[in-house]
Amino acid sequence: AAFRLLRYRSLVVLLLVSLVLTALDRILLLQTAPFLQWIGIRTSHVMPAMAVGQMGEILMMLLLGLVLTRLGFRTVLICGACCYLLRFCIFASPGLPVGVIVVSQLLHGICFTCGLTASAIYIDRLAPRDARHSAQSGFTLAAVAPGSVLGGLLNGLLSTTWSEAGQIGYAGFWYSCAGVSLLALLGLVICFRDDSDSCSGSVPPRGAT
Repeated sequence: AAFRLLRYRSLVVLLLVSLVLTALDRILLLQTAPFLQWIGIRTSHVMPAMAVGQMGEILMMLLLGLVLTRLGFRTVLICGACCYLLRFCIFASPGLPVGVIVVSQLLHGICFTCGLTASAIYIDRLAPRDARHSAQSGFTLAAVAPGSVLGGLLNGLLSTTWSEAGQIGYAGFWYSCAGVSLLALLGLVICFRDDSDSCSGSVPPRGAT
């Protein structure tokens, strides 16, 4: 039953976009700490600075249900992809104060929650009740797992490409990531249409019996 969901173009688009966003998320996981040290944050302060992103994630998790109800999946997913692009552009701007870079970690909550968590919820909405577990497993196998591998490979490629004298040139590195995130954003804007309301497997709206 889960494979029949592939008849929805929106799901195919979402799987491809989620693959890219998972790869970008992996790159952020690998490079944010070294980058924060590179801009002058002491090693002992790196983890507290990164914790700002976790605070943003917790806040967005609490608000996600309300945001999805008000804005719908398409807008929320596009917001998530936009925040990946914005975050990379901020990281790539060497003239910004360190405090701005640290505060921009709050975007992690919107990136991850609106981009990847909302994708998983959308698949739940699209799938019949008896196929939701297999649909989520398929999402992990098709997008999350290979996306993590792709992120590791892309991180290595970009690190090599933008390294000079053993140091990554982070402006070029992050702008390259921004270019990849722009492709994911354009894919959502141009190709994604919300099929969840017309799907027989949709969860009833809140308040419905």
